[in-house]
Amino acid sequence: MLKSASFEIEPSNALLQQFNNHLQTTNDDNQRWQKIGIEGEKIADDARQWAAVVDEKNKLMWAINPSKTADFPNPQEMKKWNEAKQWADYVNKEKWCGYNDWRLPTIDELKSLLLFKKYKNLYIREDVFKDISQEFYYVWSSSAPRYWNIRIVIFHDDDEGDNATMNKDYYCYVRLVRSSQ
Repeated sequence: MLKSASFEIEPSNALLQQFNNHLQTTNDDNQRWQKIGIEGEKIADDARQWAAVVDEKNKLMWAINPSKTADFPNPQEMKKWNEAKQWADYVNKEKWCGYNDWRLPTIDELKSLLLFKKYKNLYIREDVFKDISQEFYYVWSSSAPRYWNIRIVIFHDDDEGDNATMNKDYYCYVRLVRSSQ
């Protein structure tokens, strides 16, 4: 509570939670990410290339393309939702980083990547997810509130990153994930 000679201000719980989340992101984010090599091995934090990252906080491994122009394991081209699911099957046959359990993330897993403020151009750590070359970046989740609509996360909104619902016949980007446990 903030006190003044003439009044008291009690911040809302939502405002306090938002501030605490920002502090936690600022303080913990650099230690949050472990780079993974093409064979699934842990590599040094200062490695210049990596094939995946482990989010130590949420125990998830996120697939990363070797460059901004590479088209595997996350395609550069947007896909319909059913095509995105098929793409995950294709990546599993190829055993990216030695694993065959890559999948579309849940909406909550995707939202865990959203930043409080833009990193450079997007509301995601562009230094960690170095393979993103798009100015407008919205990603499919596996979460379907209705048969024809799928939840997505928008990492480029003008004011802040957000989540929304998209018809599964529209096109969005694919970002694959697996459990790191």
